[in-house]
This record gives sequence, structure tokens and C-alpha cells, in this order.
Amino acid sequence: MKKVFPFIVFIILFFNFISFSQNYEEILKKRGEIYFKFKSNDQNKIKQLSKFISIDKHEKKENSNIFFAYANLKSFKKFLKLNFDYEILPPPSYAYKSKMANSIEEVLNWDTYPSFHQYKEMMYAFQANYPSICSLDTIGTSINEREVLVVKISDNVNNKENEPEFLYTSTMHGDEVTGYVLMLRLIDYLLSNYGENEVVTYLIDNVEIWINPLSNPDGTYFGGDDNIFEAIRFNANYVDLNRNFPDPEDGEHPDNEAWQKENIDMMNFMKEHNFVLSANLHTGAEVLNYPWDTYEEEHADENWLEYICREYADTVQEYSDNYLTDLDNGITNGYSWYSINGGRQDYVTYFLHGREVTFELSQTKFPPANYLPNYWEYNYRSLLNYIKQVTYGIKGNVTDSITNEPLLAKIEILNHDVDSSEIYTSENFGNYHRLIFQGTYNLKFSADAYISKIIENVNVENDNFTILDVKLSADTTLSISKMESYNLKIIPNPCKNKLQITFNSEYNENLEIIIFDFYAREIKNLKNIFAKKGKNVIYISTADLQAGMYFFQIKSENIFIKEKFLKN
Repeated sequence: MKKVFPFIVFIILFFNFISFSQNYEEILKKRGEIYFKFKSNDQNKIKQLSKFISIDKHEKKENSNIFFAYANLKSFKKFLKLNFDYEILPPPSYAYKSKMANSIEEVLNWDTYPSFHQYKEMMYAFQANYPSICSLDTIGTSINEREVLVVKISDNVNNKENEPEFLYTSTMHGDEVTGYVLMLRLIDYLLSNYGENEVVTYLIDNVEIWINPLSNPDGTYFGGDDNIFEAIRFNANYVDLNRNFPDPEDGEHPDNEAWQKENIDMMNFMKEHNFVLSANLHTGAEVLNYPWDTYEEEHADENWLEYICREYADTVQEYSDNYLTDLDNGITNGYSWYSINGGRQDYVTYFLHGREVTFELSQTKFPPANYLPNYWEYNYRSLLNYIKQVTYGIKGNVTDSITNEPLLAKIEILNHDVDSSEIYTSENFGNYHRLIFQGTYNLKFSADAYISKIIENVNVENDNFTILDVKLSADTTLSISKMESYNLKIIPNPCKNKLQITFNSEYNENLEIIIFDFYAREIKNLKNIFAKKGKNVIYISTADLQAGMYFFQIKSENIFIKEKFLKN
């Protein structure tokens, strides 16, 4: 694919540059963000800078490292204090006058950009036209109350099935719009080809596919619902959403900003599901970027991540000319490119125990609309193949050996897993999907109040799957009475800021109370809580918990109670 655009684009870009090489305060007053570039060969300084500005891209030219970045007013003033030479650049969305569709029919030609109203109409129409395989949901709303929409595509769309969940999202950065249109077209392609195309039919029959084409509507439609010409990277609070997630290395607020509404909604949405594999789509380069972004250490499944990214890029390159070839011929480890903190990719992979890759799908953040069909032609096979990866690896169900009830279990690869790379079963079916590079592994299955089981020499091949169902036996060495004997009561459930737990004890003793999140990660641990013989009432503050499902566990030498609760 040619990486140059018509001469007229550069003429427009040039004149916009003239207007944007003025006082940075005027730019920030108008747009809330500024786009600029600077040079530095000092990695320590770059790591320091990445804590408060949004480094967007890194290029090496001769002996110089050139960085492109965005900043809001607060962060740009901090940048200025470091005395770097810099150059203000025109916003990418000002490169040309974007071609907007005049109707839904014109959008479906896939060579224009939709208005926000047309986008919403299309998303609702997908559900209306394909009600048996498509349902529409709302992840939440943006700061300016635009809906953040997502569709679910599945053969039994209104039921939760014993299938892996997969998620595509795009345009977390509002001015990166290639993936926005590609995801709309992917939804249309999946729905219209079900029952006709073998690959599409297999995916819809075997995977719960979720697609969110537009994660940051306020950024994309910064200039109004009818055009995307003035799109910005940040959200309406001028915060970079892809630096605003909890970070494995730098804690809950790596950008020193409050979690933005769009991200809170997205985190709650993802916690309600068990996405085995996901990808978020960006532009500004042509490369697939895999974890970690924040760590120099390799992910436990580095070889598998590299393999699936290589497969994606190689397939693309078969159907294109000099496209998706940046860095290591179209793929890169995030940290080796440039380190960021607070990215969603690392949040999903570390905190949710999923696997997520960042797709950078066009050098130009805001390509002319007539180039969009080219990007589709180059990528759609790989987009489908990437979804299919979720059906491979080691998979099965973990259940109680007596009742066959599903268990919330932890699955570890012995002498392999590190940095939160273990996975957990889904609550509904006890099903798990351990995506991993081909080889032979020893797996450990464990669940609270059950005897752990190790299964050795489990073999798996790339692009194939091994089924391994596991039954765990209750640990009878624990003195567990029937729940009714505790006369357990939880008030209120769902709770808001405080949880009241009432139960009976047969002894005077000290207890340990542990709060776990949905993925069995320990959130709170309260030790030496005294319980008297008879009725006990214990209050636990939940004000610091995000909305979602949690479990509390009360245990001592004589008591073991485990129950779930909801936080609103």
C-alpha cells in the first residue's frame, strides 16, 4: 500500500500547520490538547516523560530518536520545564476535510465516515436485522453522554453459552479512526455471511464475539455529531484514556488523573465478562504491539503472543504491498518500542488475566475515506483469524466431582506462569481457555475448599486445541458446616458503602475475613477479627470497591464461609 496521499492533502496540511505554529496556550484553549514532536536519546528521560505526556510514536532517524506526543495544558507546562527543543505539529484530524456520509446507504459503501447519529442508527439496525445472532448493549456513556455501544454476535445471542468470549474495541483515541470504520464493516460482514461463509459460521457458532467500534465518541466527534474533522485524541476532560487504566508497575493512577468515566464503564463491563482474548485498534503506525508495555521483562507467553501477531502480519502482507511492515516487519514487544504506563493492553493482561494486543493499523491516523476499502481488504482475513485463536490452546471445564457444579478455579502452568499470567474459569460454566504456544505442560487446578490437582504432560499444538476437563474433590479436612447452620445473612446485597454480615459461631475464636474480586484476586484481608459463641455481626467497608461482583471468605479452625455479594 502506498503511504503517500494526494498532493492536495499536503497543501491543506501545510496551511493548517501555519495556523498551528502559534502560541501553545491559544491551541490548548481551543482544543484542550497539543500535538508536538521532540528529540531525545536519553531513555531515562523518556521514561520520566511518559509519566505525564502521551507519547504517541517513536521513530529512529540516523542517530536521533524522534518522539511524537500529545499533552494537555497541565502536562505540557511540565514538559516545557525540561527545556527540550520541540516543534508543534498540526492535529492529525486537520490533515484534510473528511468525507462524511450523507446517508446510511452511503456509509455501507465503506468509503465515507459516518456521523454519530448514523453510527448509532447502524448499530441499532444490526440488532433489528439479525435478532437471532446479534444483540446491542451499552457499555456506558461518555462524559458528554454519548452512548458507548457494543454488539454481541453469537449463534444463541440471548443466552450465555459454554464458549470463549472475545472482544474487539476501537478508537480509544478519538482521532484514530481507521479501526472505527473497519469494526463497523466487520460487524456487517459477520452478520451477512453467517451460514454462507465457513469461517464466519464457525466463529459465530463457537465464540461469543463482542465488538465496540467507538470507545471515545467525545474525542472523535469533538467538533460536533455531524463531522469528525476536529477530532481530538483525548476525551472531553482532555485525558488520554489509554494512559488512564491501573498499571502493573505504576499503580492505580499512573497518569495522576482520576479514572475517567469511559474507563470506569469499560473496566466494569470487562469484569462482567471473561474475555479470553481481545484487541484494541489504533493508528499512527503499522504494527501489532503485544505486552508488556510497562515491563522490560517478557510476558510468560511471549512466544505465543509473538506467534499470533506474526501470523496476523504475515497474512496481511500476502494481500498488500509494503503495508504493516513497521519495526520487526509488522510486530513488536511494547516495551522494546517505547514504554507506556496505564495502557489498557497491560490492564487486561495483568489484572483481568486475559490476553490483549494493540493493533496499529495505519501510518496516517486519519486516512482519506476513499482509502478505507484498502485497509479492509488487507486486514479482514487477519481480523477473522485473530478471533479464531480464542478457540485454540488447552480448554475444558472444572467442576465438583460429586455435584458436577461448575467451580471458580485457578489454572496455573507450573514452572511457566509469572506476573499474573495464570487464568481463571468463568463462573457460569467453570470453563477455561488457556491460550499458549505449542508444547507439553504441567497444569495445576485449584479452588477454595477443594483439593488441588496437578495434571502432567498435557500436549498442545499451535492453531489446534486440547480438551482437558477436570473434576476437583472437596477438601474434607476443613471443618465446614452446612451454610444453613451459620444462619448467614448479608445486608444489603447489593451494597453501596458498607456490608453487614451476620452469622452464628459455635466457638469463641479469632477469624480471618478476605474479600476477593471476581477473578479470585485478594482485595482485602482482615485478620484477628474476634467472633463470640452465638450470633455475630460484622461490618465491612466497601466504599473503596468498584462496582461489580465480589466474594468474601470467613475462616478459622472451625469455620469456613464463602459467599458472593454485589457492589453498586
